[in-house]
Amino acid sequence: MKKLFFTLTLVFGLATLASANTYKLNNASVEAKFAASQDVTTELTALTSNTENFSTILGGDQSKVGFLVRAFFCGSFSIHRMYMGSGFMWMYCIPVAGSLTAFIDFWYVVFKGDEALSKYSNNTKFWAFKD
Repeated sequence: MKKLFFTLTLVFGLATLASANTYKLNNASVEAKFAASQDVTTELTALTSNTENFSTILGGDQSKVGFLVRAFFCGSFSIHRMYMGSGFMWMYCIPVAGSLTAFIDFWYVVFKGDEALSKYSNNTKFWAFKD
């Protein structure tokens, strides 16, 4: 009990000594860094708007295993849809909806196989498996 009391006293004592008042922000240095930086928004827009270019970067040849691995591990971020050439789906940014639809996409391809995989290729619809 004495060790616990001593440790807590030491931690709280050091916490009261810590202060953010000693840190100063040099605005001129921050502005110089922003001025020297390179704008990459046009490059990012080119990647997300051109689905052929993005699917080539992610893998080129689209396989069932590649789709399933991406859907399982990164499905909430629509990586598996970008891999198939569908582009970025904004709904995947919402964690619950993204995880649910990735779950559906994963199991749909597991059970239906190559027939289901072909429905995802260059398909920009949110529910790609519906005809």
